[in-house]
Amino acid sequence: MTASGIHHATISGLTLPGVPAAPGAVLSATGRVLLQGEEFTVTPELYAETVDRNGVSWLDLDADAQLAKWGEIRFAPGPRPDALTFGGDDSSYRIRQWQRDLAYAQDVSDPNERRAALARVRAEFPEFGASHSHTLSTTRDRAGF
Repeated sequence: MTASGIHHATISGLTLPGVPAAPGAVLSATGRVLLQGEEFTVTPELYAETVDRNGVSWLDLDADAQLAKWGEIRFAPGPRPDALTFGGDDSSYRIRQWQRDLAYAQDVSDPNERRAALARVRAEFPEFGASHSHTLSTTRDRAGF
């Protein structure tokens, strides 16, 4: 085993395999798809699940080898750098974050604090623009949506 320790996903969509729950188990429910910036620890069990029939693990690929194999760098060793936004390349993740933060800001009862909270949301999510600062409905319509 070469790769070990903490790594981080440089793009959303990196899929980690599941570690079998029991020796000889065929299926596992622990596999997951990571968001950009999400950290993971390479354990001996995780590493073993990435070894192919030739005894090679994709976790041993350095940045140049990842570019040659996939045309992009999907992961890097070490913790997430501060400059790498968590989930920043996944628009659906950003939209859910924005909706959550907008709903919280709109629930602030004091008008001055609400304005400040909404300004923080607009500053953090400039890609959604001022036109999207309308009230987010959290109730279902008659059709159930």
